[in-house]
Amino acid sequence: MAAADEQLPPLEDVNPIQFQDSQPLIDESTNSISISKSKAKSTSTYSYPTYPATLELLNRYRSKFKPSKQDSPDETVPDSSETLSTVEIIKLAAEKFINFSTQRTDGYTMFMHPYGSSAFTRLSIDEIREVELVFQLLTAAEKVGRKQFEIACKFLIRCGWVASDGGTPVERLVYYFSEALQNRVGKETGIPIPVKLNKFGIKNENPMGLGTNPTFLACHQALPFNQVLQLCSIQAILDQVGTSSKVHLIDIHIRSGVQWTAMMQALAERNSNIELLKITAFATSSDVQKVGETGKRLHSFAKTLSLPFLFKILVLSDITDVQEEQFDVQPDEAVAVYCHVILRTMVSRPQSLENLMRSIRKINPLVIVVAEVEANHNSRSFVNRFTEALFFYGAVFDCLDACMSRDDVHRSMLEGVHFADGMKNIVADEGEERVSRSVDVNTWRLFFARFEMEEIELSESCMYQANLVLQRFSCAGSCSLENNGKCLVIGWKGTPVHSLSTWKSDIFATENGTRSTHFNFNFLLPRQEVFNDVIDCWVAVLNFEEKNRSPSSLRRLFCPTTPFYGWVLDNSDETDETRYAFFETHLHTVLEGNEKLYDLKQFDVVLFPIFEKRHFYLISFDLKNPCIRLIDNMHASQCLILFRDDVDYLKKSTCYKVKYIFLLHLKKVNHPKLKELECQPVEKLKLSWATTKNFVDCGIFVMCHMEMFNANYARSWDCGFPKDERAKKMKCGLLRKKYVCKMLTSDVNIYKDRIIKEADELDAASTN
Repeated sequence: MAAADEQLPPLEDVNPIQFQDSQPLIDESTNSISISKSKAKSTSTYSYPTYPATLELLNRYRSKFKPSKQDSPDETVPDSSETLSTVEIIKLAAEKFINFSTQRTDGYTMFMHPYGSSAFTRLSIDEIREVELVFQLLTAAEKVGRKQFEIACKFLIRCGWVASDGGTPVERLVYYFSEALQNRVGKETGIPIPVKLNKFGIKNENPMGLGTNPTFLACHQALPFNQVLQLCSIQAILDQVGTSSKVHLIDIHIRSGVQWTAMMQALAERNSNIELLKITAFATSSDVQKVGETGKRLHSFAKTLSLPFLFKILVLSDITDVQEEQFDVQPDEAVAVYCHVILRTMVSRPQSLENLMRSIRKINPLVIVVAEVEANHNSRSFVNRFTEALFFYGAVFDCLDACMSRDDVHRSMLEGVHFADGMKNIVADEGEERVSRSVDVNTWRLFFARFEMEEIELSESCMYQANLVLQRFSCAGSCSLENNGKCLVIGWKGTPVHSLSTWKSDIFATENGTRSTHFNFNFLLPRQEVFNDVIDCWVAVLNFEEKNRSPSSLRRLFCPTTPFYGWVLDNSDETDETRYAFFETHLHTVLEGNEKLYDLKQFDVVLFPIFEKRHFYLISFDLKNPCIRLIDNMHASQCLILFRDDVDYLKKSTCYKVKYIFLLHLKKVNHPKLKELECQPVEKLKLSWATTKNFVDCGIFVMCHMEMFNANYARSWDCGFPKDERAKKMKCGLLRKKYVCKMLTSDVNIYKDRIIKEADELDAASTN
């Protein structure tokens, strides 16, 4: 069986530095050559060695990290009045290491002051000592990389003279990395390393997660990272599930479950009509009891909020063995999947990780929230991993020192058991033994792209929650919140520590950004109210078909529901300019940026589906024979639509507000039919088959009205619906099936081929 790190190329470094594990940080191959007078005379110039790529890696760290809020962007020399951070100490040690390395020529070391640059002249005695300590560690790592283990051990002994598990963050960091290097030396040489007794007597778990023991809970309270990730994740889920009456949360690694108490409160306050909150938690036989206790606590909390709640435990021999049907997802459930610092533990088992993702992909969740360690600890190169880990844990230890006292036993446990084991796994282990394989968000993007998952941009509400939580901590000034594309990166004094990204799987998407999920398409099932974005997908399909219609046919333009959202139309704080700007932006999208179509003179009719009071209807503007029609399936006796015009915009009814904003555009483009349309009232088209007591199918009626609209009518229209109510409902059921198939298999849907392939596979499976 091939090594795990050779099985999963997408989860390797995106831009790996290619060199062998045995390649040194310093090329000292000339040391094996004896320098004689005769040989010296044979060469007129020195031959400078080619230094390995690891020096480039160290050099890269000079500019890799963004300055923290405390740093001055113009000041590169440390301020003597401020204590240097652990990462800054590492950077200076790396600079000394690079300078020391590049001064070597043919085995000779050129004379140089060890702290000659301006960056070193303002250091305190303690800082100089710490820089020297890290320098010794880097040199030891270089010797280990060259397999010069005897020399490496001498440098590790020097580190041991100063480093301590109870000292400064730098001393503690060097102490644990020295142990990790000693373990690697022992494995390489076969010389057994004395096993240290676990003085805390506890089992190692995932230190970056949210555990159930007092140490993890103390970490959760003291450090900002978990709380920022937690609240931001909850907001991201709320943004997607909206006002859904049934919410199904799938937590891959629930631990204490404290994060869901905030979710429960938000749902209880946000939606009084919520029918069910269901949480499915993964568990193995070893932790099923703890997961059960978590469920009991959450159930008790839900009871205090009078929140309908169901907790389900999914017991698996391995959490990656889950199958689609085991999730027990119901069609009317809004599903969200939460992965908190757990996917990194599966990188060493690529087939298992892919199986898990395929199963999740098949249930089509509204959102997958992924909180992970933002670091590259999966390189094939030992030296590369060592350098990445040194900077990462340097930031973590610095944060621990700032947020927890040095005599805090929980801090000692985190460092001495959990983080120390992580360092050993990264530095000392290889192949399948190396399970700590964090990768950065760019690598996760490549991975999710293989499953046609799209990254979602975090909302302003998410960023607000993140900042709000961060301000509760006294160390907020040292913690940074940065955007990396659409994801959030949380750092410490400029060093990335965690990332939060959100993903979804669309079932329909167009090149210009119209998209919808499997969940929303489920509402095309019988007796379900159609979602706005399904109507917008239908608009995209109809506009695509219009391009292939005969030039002699009616030229129609269909607009989505988005330009006339209620908050745009009814908000008294908006002005004509802002309302029109919002409309214009969406019109540009519909026209695909084609400026030649902007004046609308190429169209005979423009149609707007409107959503008001949970009801869809259609407004048409006839630009050929000027008139404005409102098409609604409801009988006049049950129609809730108002027809009220007024000089005061806010007193106008919705249909006249739509008319007002649309005419603003016609005025801007100097449309020839503007004056005639200004004089036209909004008239309701008479339907001989108008419905009574059928509110649920209004979206289907609007989709039918748009499809069949041809403007060849007077004041009444029959689009093929029977008068019998039962027959109308049956026809709506058939139209639901027709529209699903038509949208998903339309050439405008970029997922068309995938949908057809999955349908064929499902058909073949059912036949067999």
